Amino acid sequence: MDGSSSGFWFDTSIPGNRNTGHEFTNANRPGVIGPALTPAERMDIIEYLKIRQDDPAQVERKPIDCIAQGQ
Repeated sequence: MDGSSSGFWFDTSIPGNRNTGHEFTNANRPGVIGPALTPAERMDIIEYLKIRQDDPAQVERKPIDCIAQGQ
């Protein structure tokens, strides 16, 4: 950074800004983003991700800009 004060403070004490992840349960309420998974289903997902081979040339990656724009 250039030393300017054009950033912002990300307050993780606000619900929705926490870094604890999202809840996966069978309940239908805010904050739940998917169904509960059995241990076997979780392991299946992990094993799938281990063998997946994406072509890095086809994946466009850009750095995340954490500076608030227009403030």
